[in-house]
Amino acid sequence: MFPDFAPEGLSQALEAEAANARQRAYAILERLERKLFKVVIETIKEEFGEAADLWWYDAVPEAVRTKAAVRIEADQGKRGSAKESYLDLLDFKDIASKNWELFKGLLSLGSGKKEQQLHWIDQLNDTRKIVMHSSKNVTVTLGQLAQLEEIEEWLDAKLELVEE
Repeated sequence: MFPDFAPEGLSQALEAEAANARQRAYAILERLERKLFKVVIETIKEEFGEAADLWWYDAVPEAVRTKAAVRIEADQGKRGSAKESYLDLLDFKDIASKNWELFKGLLSLGSGKKEQQLHWIDQLNDTRKIVMHSSKNVTVTLGQLAQLEEIEEWLDAKLELVEE
């Protein structure tokens, strides 16, 4: 609107605001990933059983298991023997989709088909890419930050209901 408007300190203030938004988004994403990891892994282990890794073969889609196996081999198992430590954020979406009856009341947001109700995890991942790869000079918008805050509030409320 006013391309020549550049008072002293404006660019520094905007950079500081962007850095703060990135830091806040990072913290929220970190908490959300931990919560998703915990609820998904605990739910499938409880449902399918931990013995002989039944949960891994019965609840985790083959493509996710294969990708994790490749990562385990490449990493030479340095993260330990827990296969779940090799899962990515989007893997939780695939696990929830495969086990929809277990997760539809817990991880569904909005309406429509399950893919639409799990789309929030895709959005989370898109924001995560921006936050984790800040060298690409793409900043987290205040709208994205607000969306993260809303998702965290929503997920916390869902998880509270489960705990009660």
